[in-house]
Amino acid sequence: MKTAWEGCTYDGKLYGVPLDVNMHALYYNKDLFKKAGITKAPSTREELIATAQKLTIDANGKNASQSGFDASNIKQYGFGFLQNHHTFYQIYGLMNQEGYNPFTNDQTIISLDTTKVSPAIQFLQDLAYKYKVTPVGEKSPIDDFKAGTVAMIIDGNWQLSGLQNVTFDWDTAEYPQIFGQKAVWGASELLAMPKNKNADKQKAAATFIKWLSENSAKWAESGQIPANLAAQAASTKLKGINAYNAELDYVKFLPAHPKAVKIFSSSAPSPILTAAQNAMLNNKNADEITMQLQTDINKVLAS
Repeated sequence: MKTAWEGCTYDGKLYGVPLDVNMHALYYNKDLFKKAGITKAPSTREELIATAQKLTIDANGKNASQSGFDASNIKQYGFGFLQNHHTFYQIYGLMNQEGYNPFTNDQTIISLDTTKVSPAIQFLQDLAYKYKVTPVGEKSPIDDFKAGTVAMIIDGNWQLSGLQNVTFDWDTAEYPQIFGQKAVWGASELLAMPKNKNADKQKAAATFIKWLSENSAKWAESGQIPANLAAQAASTKLKGINAYNAELDYVKFLPAHPKAVKIFSSSAPSPILTAAQNAMLNNKNADEITMQLQTDINKVLAS
């Protein structure tokens, strides 16, 4: 797959062979949808907000769109997502929906456009703080989804295998189009060989990588989408996989920059984790978060 292959390339050199492709998509509880009289998964900004409001229920049975709704006593939320580094992955996808991607393989300094980055941040903040449809500080949306306390979540295809035997009806849908065009964050696991002067070991490793890539259709049974096109075509039709397959044409990878591990790390004090925490836990001003993200990334680039 071209996107995955290029994601393993830097400065014209291939550094690994992509095994699969992972993305975000929308999981939704069809039983809760039916109970609320909702017939389809949301695909736009307006639909997502309205659907999430209708599915956010307080202890008195009122939903978030109704007068008298008690936001301090919610028993069921309409929408949830991971509020860690995956929050930034959503922001990245939303920026690309605006046709804006400032990150490159050769960046030495970065300047972020607040008119593009801040609206992406603000949209996610509004779900929690304005519309009250997302729990603040949510740690495990997949567990909330399984428990039936959150009706829709954004999560990855790696969750598919763990949902095959739940007791309620569910499905997936493509990540909603919030801005002007379709886009979603994605990434790959990849296979790479460390330098080794032993020619026989290098040949054996290359043989194994080729075999594993070509036979990765079985890998799809765990929810992973093979990057090898032949294996992708032969892969299992796991329940929920279709939404992810539909996103393959517009998935957006982060750059293969030499300092990407530090810039886009999931561990503190990663720039993207700080941005996610400031947005979803601290509810800071979106422009301030954008400028802090710019400063933090440039510190890594300059180090």
